[in-house]
Amino acid sequence: MGFIGVLRLTTPDKTPRKATGGEIWVMNHPSILDGSYLLKYVTNGTCIYKDQIGSNPLYGSTAKLAQHIPNVGGPDMVRLACEVLARGEDLIIFPEGTRCTKADLSKFKSGFALIAKRSKAAINVMWMESPDDFMTREAPFWKVPQLTAEVDISRIERIEGGDCRSVRDILERVKECYAERASR
Repeated sequence: MGFIGVLRLTTPDKTPRKATGGEIWVMNHPSILDGSYLLKYVTNGTCIYKDQIGSNPLYGSTAKLAQHIPNVGGPDMVRLACEVLARGEDLIIFPEGTRCTKADLSKFKSGFALIAKRSKAAINVMWMESPDDFMTREAPFWKVPQLTAEVDISRIERIEGGDCRSVRDILERVKECYAERASR
């Protein structure tokens, strides 16, 4: 979309890898294309996707072919995610569990924190800024958005594996990062 002037995507510079295993990337989720944006940046990423997407002919087929993980919950999802990380692949998770233009900390799911605690993987806390009318749940799909859409992805913080004592500590630390960024 960038080459036809629809979108300008800005991502942070990549930092050298410190771990031999994979890393967890969490990001807010304002638009339907967020996974695509982050997969462009995190080139060896596996996403955990909303289970309902699996029944969508386009998105579901793509997610299954790419061997992404449905968020069916429970120990199997956590085990699969930890296996992905142990193979050195990165894991992309949207902790809100659904698209929303305003970060709703009350909707945060704790699954990513449990996966981080079990795998001892580093967490990259990311933030995406995008126009409210570009591919968001609130914008009707037939309404043409303001173009060129400026989408900016930035890293808020990196939490090293093992830095937090509990799942609750990890969850609260990421929530604090998001709350601070959302208040700007």
